[in-house]
This record gives sequence, C-alpha cells and structure tokens, in this order.
Amino acid sequence: MPVLPEDTPQHIKDAMTLALSNMALEAEKMQLTLQQIIQQARVGGMDLAEIERMLLEDLRTGGQLFGDFRKNFKSQMRYSVEEVARGEIFEKHKDVKFWEWVAVKDGKLCPDCADRNGRPMTLDEWRRIGLPGAGRTICQRACRCALTPAGSLDIPEDGIDRGKQ
Repeated sequence: MPVLPEDTPQHIKDAMTLALSNMALEAEKMQLTLQQIIQQARVGGMDLAEIERMLLEDLRTGGQLFGDFRKNFKSQMRYSVEEVARGEIFEKHKDVKFWEWVAVKDGKLCPDCADRNGRPMTLDEWRRIGLPGAGRTICQRACRCALTPAGSLDIPEDGIDRGKQ
C-alpha cells in the first residue's frame, strides 16, 4: 500500500485498503479467466497466434472479457471514491444523531430502498443494516440513494420553504 501522511484520516486509509484489495482480487480473477480461455482455445485446436488475435480484438472492442474487467474496475473505483466522500461527510457532521435515507424515486428504485426512504436512524444503526451502495440492498452497489442528516433542511414552522420561491 502507498505510504500516506500520518495525519491521513482513518476512513481514507480504510477505503484505500479496501479498494486496493478489491482491485487485486479483480486482477487475480482476470488472470484465472484468461488462463481458462487460453486452455479451452488450445484444447479446441486454436494456435497461439489465433488466441492472441482473439484476445486483442476483445481488448480493442471492449468485448465481454475485457469489457467486464473494465466495468468491474470502474465500479470499484467509484465505490472507493464514494466511501471516502461518505467518510468525509460523516466526519464533518459527527455531532448529528440521526441520519435519514433519501431514495431516488424513479423507475429504478428497489423495494429495499423504498422501504428505507425517509427513515431516520443513528449512523451505527445504518451501518448495521447497510449504508447506501454497500451491497446490502437489492440494488447492491448500483444504489443511488444517500444518507442526509435528519431534519437538516432549515424550513420554518409554517412549512413554506422560501428558498424555492
């Protein structure tokens, strides 16, 4: 792991460790998949030059093999960046007692997120059942929901948000 300054917050160190270990795992899976494809092609009678052309074409066009690897790598990087950002928000608002699940209400909303929408809970409670995008909902890491400090909008008691007029 890269050497980080001593004052690097723990949530950033944790996110980097997770990202690096997940990327290493993806690389190992890719290596095994490549070995399997090469062995199957050889057994099927392809020579090494044909196999090389096939793999280079997949790489060039973003075919299933390299396209999936790229997609998984990109997803892992996005998740890692989101983890760091989430950690920064939680650290900045460590005095907040309750966090509310905010769902993106469109045709892609999964039942788990719909059920959690608007529910205020402590951060520890959310961590136990799963933060948005942590893979503990039907939508897994594709979750687009967020946690926001409960009651964070500064709306007067008359219920009229004058900032939108």
